[in-house]
Amino acid sequence: MRMLVNIRGCNGSGKTSIPAFLMDDPQLYNVSKPYKGKQHTILTVFPSYKWVALGDYHKKTGGLDQFPDNKLTKKAILYAIEHYDYDILMEGVIASTIYSTYAYLFKELEIEHEIKPIIVTLLPPFEVCLQRIYQRNGNKPIKEEAVRAKWEINKRNAEKFKQDGFISLLYDNSKTSKTKSIRAFYKRMDKLRAIMKEDWI
Repeated sequence: MRMLVNIRGCNGSGKTSIPAFLMDDPQLYNVSKPYKGKQHTILTVFPSYKWVALGDYHKKTGGLDQFPDNKLTKKAILYAIEHYDYDILMEGVIASTIYSTYAYLFKELEIEHEIKPIIVTLLPPFEVCLQRIYQRNGNKPIKEEAVRAKWEINKRNAEKFKQDGFISLLYDNSKTSKTKSIRAFYKRMDKLRAIMKEDWI
């Protein structure tokens, strides 16, 4: 059973770094499709790593944050399921604050397409998120209360997913280096994949 890994977190949580880590794949390519009169990059494919991510990571704002609505998100997931035998990554700061829409979608995908949703919420301390944002934007002013609201929502939603029977993992990635944290994520996913393969057999 393949995994659909939804990486969640507020601004500065480090979620975009997870798919961006795969960008050194020499076989990498994008898949684009027309939607509502515009061409959209719906997938970034990493054949060397056997992962596919929703959205484009050649741009500063990547992943689901480029998608105009949830309908395109679902279409992109279904396209990935149909055309690739890879695990799927999806992340976006806006999508990270939404619970019900994705909870229903994940249940539907698990039942109808035999794909296992894994929710991974990156939740370093709020102060660490702020520090990362300011370092990234050159200390330009931001609405700290908006970041705080997203941080709180992500914390609550991680527990809600768990209560609803999903595999919901919560990580504080502030105590290890960026590279070590990302490598630890992929090692954990490898272990989950192995466990699910044994259960499936």
